[in-house]
Amino acid sequence: VSTQVMFVNFDYVQASRSLEWIGHLRKAGISTELYPDDAKFKKQMNYADAKKIAYVVFAGEVELNKGVVKIRNMASGVENEIALNKMVEYFSKILKTK
Repeated sequence: VSTQVMFVNFDYVQASRSLEWIGHLRKAGISTELYPDDAKFKKQMNYADAKKIAYVVFAGEVELNKGVVKIRNMASGVENEIALNKMVEYFSKILKTK
């Protein structure tokens, strides 16, 4: 299964927090990955485009402190802000998983 969702890697602290949510998404059957290092933002977006990843999640310090994530639909460029505790439900609906 190809990756459906990628978390942007801001830095070590945010990456470790993102891994917890990646685990929840994977348990829900959503193929998810964290960009392997904290490379420049454009490089991470180019990687997502090249791998045809449908959604990119921004879970930086500002978002996580607010209890939200920003989710970008890579096809349309539209971004939505979703509560962390609604993220699995959100992706389950839009990706039609179990």
